[in-house]
Amino acid sequence: MPPHPSPTLPTTQKPQQFDIFLRGETIALVVLNEEIVETTNWYKWFNDESNAMRMQQHYFPNTQAAQLKYLRDSINGSRSRIQLGIIKKDRNIFCGVTSLENLDFINRNASISMIIGEASCRDLHTAYEAITLMLIHGFFLHLGAKGRAY
Repeated sequence: MPPHPSPTLPTTQKPQQFDIFLRGETIALVVLNEEIVETTNWYKWFNDESNAMRMQQHYFPNTQAAQLKYLRDSINGSRSRIQLGIIKKDRNIFCGVTSLENLDFINRNASISMIIGEASCRDLHTAYEAITLMLIHGFFLHLGAKGRAY
């Protein structure tokens, strides 16, 4: 039986300045930090059944403390992953995350993933622009992967 649709999470973000890492036309990819965990719906996205039903994330409830631990242990300082937040520039809203994971500099490949957790931001252009920025950064400009993305 498919899960019932979850209600859209209210966007309860406080206005903030984001540390922009990559700039796009309508979005920016930003450095993830503790303030983002504490002031956005990021951790709640993985509790929302409609968001997480096709991800390997909906086994256990997620909490703000668990999201902070993930940020500190798995993102900050990692040299095998680059994970960035997605900001809609016109509204200054944190709406998703995207990452290049399992960076393999010898075989020149990586895995790419993304979630747009805020329903109001789920559109093809946002997803396309986020993935494009990550691929250009990882495969053509800076990380030198220049190989395959899975």
